[in-house]
Amino acid sequence: MAPDFPPHPMRFTERRVLDRSVEQFVEGALATDAETSNIEGYAISQLVTEMCAAVVLDRTALNSTHPLAERLCDRADAVISQQCRDPNLTPALVAEEVGVALRTLQISYAESGSSIAREIRRHRTRLAHSLLTDDRYRPLTIGEIAEHAGFRSPMSLRRALDEVYRTTPKALRRIAHEPR
Repeated sequence: MAPDFPPHPMRFTERRVLDRSVEQFVEGALATDAETSNIEGYAISQLVTEMCAAVVLDRTALNSTHPLAERLCDRADAVISQQCRDPNLTPALVAEEVGVALRTLQISYAESGSSIAREIRRHRTRLAHSLLTDDRYRPLTIGEIAEHAGFRSPMSLRRALDEVYRTTPKALRRIAHEPR
């Protein structure tokens, strides 16, 4: 979700818009006395994780000595992480969000031995794996999990899980929910 931390600690005295936004969101979430459902709790924890990763990415990208290609991939990975649930997310849209030409981003990923499409699929697969093994999402069907993770069909989800984890959605769910 975020690039590696820099080798030496950095201290920032000025607070940026993103810093203040994360702070306000967390304060608002903690200030409520309302009971939250499991799904709400999960969503809030995911949002806080993604927001904090964006802060780290923002700060390290500005002060990075990493090559441009690596910084572009880091920025694209943050976009993919935040938007992988959208089945219409394409490499062209990722490049547009990052603010570079599609070909430039493709070359950056090729230098690392990957591709934009492969990273979108990897993020979706990790999300689906997380949802399938989380008890809070057990009531959802495999098709609903596929939809929530950005896959166009349960078969696409099945192929992705087989490719990355060498398992099926049903087998993964069964193993995750076996009594211990």
